[in-house]
Amino acid sequence: MKKKPKTICMVGGSFDPITVGHAHLIQQAARMADELHVVIGVNPAKKYLFSEAERLALVHHVVGDLDIHDTPVHIHFLKNRLLIQLATEVGVTHLVRGIRSTEDFTYETQMALLNRKFNPVIQTLYIVPPPELSEVSSSTVKGLVGLEGWQGFVSQYVHPKVLDALARTHLNSHSKEA
Repeated sequence: MKKKPKTICMVGGSFDPITVGHAHLIQQAARMADELHVVIGVNPAKKYLFSEAERLALVHHVVGDLDIHDTPVHIHFLKNRLLIQLATEVGVTHLVRGIRSTEDFTYETQMALLNRKFNPVIQTLYIVPPPELSEVSSSTVKGLVGLEGWQGFVSQYVHPKVLDALARTHLNSHSKEA
């Protein structure tokens, strides 16, 4: 009997900051995979709230707290390269993407078609989050920081370590303004 090939999944994002929505996506990908690669993207044109080292530490912490201990997880940084290039190099079989809205679906479908041109073997899988996570995004989280009572709102969208990091970042930016 022929042995089934390994399923190697990849989840990519800026993770600035990593949210419970990202954590859900990573956990679901790990359930399907024999091996999982989590890739932190770095776009030189984008201004990030957290440094590369901070994002790496937060992703490691959040992933470490997920119940995915049976699946080996590798965390990478990706600079000045396409996700599909790294996916090809490490033998990925499936890119796993989150879809929260029709806008996400349109964008992700375009990306999947482009990726297929680079490597037609790698499939793209879409995961729709549960309703309570559909509004969660890094942009939403960052937009709430600093508003009155922000920590109460943001705490439902991020891991406690991420909330602490956001509070430190907010305090640091506030003390620089004073």
